[in-house]
Amino acid sequence: MNTLKSFMYRLFRSIYKNVDQNDNIDDNNQDVSISNNNLELDNDFEPYELEGDADTVLRTLENTKNKHTENKEDEEKEKEEKIKKEDEKIEKEDEEKIEKEEKDIDNEYKTLFETIADSELKNGFDVSSFKYLPETFMELETKTFGNSINNPFLKLYEAVISDKYDFEDKCQGVRYMQRIHYTGGMKYCIDAALSILKNDKYPFNKRYYFFSNNDAYVKLDYEIVNECHKYVYENFELFNAPLLYKLLSAQFILAHFVPTEYNRTELEEYLLSVTRDKNQTINYRAECADILYNYGAEKYYVEQASLTIKELGELYTQNKTSTIYTNIQNVHDTTINKTIMNTLRELIQKVKSNRHSGEILEIIRDKYSHINENRMEKIMSSLERIMIDTAKYENMCMSDILVLVWEYICQSDHQDELEQRLLQEMEDMDQTCSTGHLSRILNILSGYFSDNIVQITLKDQLRSNIFARYTKLITLLPEHLQDKINSELILNDHNQKDTIKTFLLDFNIEEILYKEFVNESNMDVTEFYETYEKSVEDYFGKLY
Repeated sequence: MNTLKSFMYRLFRSIYKNVDQNDNIDDNNQDVSISNNNLELDNDFEPYELEGDADTVLRTLENTKNKHTENKEDEEKEKEEKIKKEDEKIEKEDEEKIEKEEKDIDNEYKTLFETIADSELKNGFDVSSFKYLPETFMELETKTFGNSINNPFLKLYEAVISDKYDFEDKCQGVRYMQRIHYTGGMKYCIDAALSILKNDKYPFNKRYYFFSNNDAYVKLDYEIVNECHKYVYENFELFNAPLLYKLLSAQFILAHFVPTEYNRTELEEYLLSVTRDKNQTINYRAECADILYNYGAEKYYVEQASLTIKELGELYTQNKTSTIYTNIQNVHDTTINKTIMNTLRELIQKVKSNRHSGEILEIIRDKYSHINENRMEKIMSSLERIMIDTAKYENMCMSDILVLVWEYICQSDHQDELEQRLLQEMEDMDQTCSTGHLSRILNILSGYFSDNIVQITLKDQLRSNIFARYTKLITLLPEHLQDKINSELILNDHNQKDTIKTFLLDFNIEEILYKEFVNESNMDVTEFYETYEKSVEDYFGKLY
């Protein structure tokens, strides 16, 4: 038996890991079958534990191995579960960390805007005020911001001009700087603002909006705004941005700088050169003419602007096919201009508001987020343009006027209808000049607020409708037909305008307009047909 024990022990110690299921061991004519693969003996396995005949020994070994395997599987399973739990714990900690960081960011913005009570906002809260200061800002303790001696003005300046902080914090830093008392501090404020303007790491429209935004809650001191506009105009070649921004800054300089502060003649010459540039877009030519017409200091420039505006009214004479869809409405007509200004004066007298333009933008963005993406893009573009428009009418910027119109809409019994009219005007005014923006903003209230707004003659309204509707219809055509109409519009030979003639036969709007203007608005029949034929000819050129 001892021989058997020794034999079995040596056997399993030497070949236990590589025994095949069909291997047999013959000892004293008894077959010992090994049924498990890859069996392993523990180092403390002792042969004296094996007692009995070969079958008993094998059964003992089998049971021992099974138990060992089960224990090992349990250990592996327990180990896997432990690793899994550790991974889940790490993952949960990461999620909590991210959530905390996001929450911290939210809290940071709330200290600047969202924690300000509605009642404070309605009373005209200034976001640069120290009333809602967080405990720390840009890693500086804010409790000394209001001190006249021990304030961290220079440290705040250094933080703003560094690359350590994000765009919004930098902008807010300048707003705080302008409220801290420091001898000669405005020079540092201007330098800090210019450092943001020059930093091409941020989109140019955000940088421009930072200093040009007319919203009363975030508006900068005029010295800072003046220097930023001057820098944009004089160094525009450094920015990869649309020309509109340079023109708006030029408009600001003409409207706000006194003659001794800037060479107005040089600036007006530049604007006049753009109005005369036939290779420039109609929109930019119209914008420059509008600026000169409203802010030109010398009679010569005003007269030249007036001539350009009249020229742009006859679009079909232009040799740039890309501009045929632009409907330049002559809002500079004397009668129309007086009507606009009378309406504005009445609006200022009757409507008071403590709202701000940023509120309007956010409400429209949230409330009408479901509308067509392309349409919303145009609406937002117009709203953002209004908020940075540097023009002033009756000493009010465009965003202030929009706030008054919005206040009237919110108080009206026809709020839903007026909101829809506002959206439509915002969509239609996209890429028009400042005066065009003003006209459309006030036109929202036509028929609801003042009789002044509807004093535009039926003849002018009909002409405008014809231009607008044919413009819309052309843009809906397949591209190859649009190209054909483009090419025919600049031709003087009426025999070469077959595509236009076919288009007018297929899309005849005369009957619809007759119903609107003659049947419903009592326009004289003769005047209707004369205006209709003249407007079609002005738009498409002579056809017969």
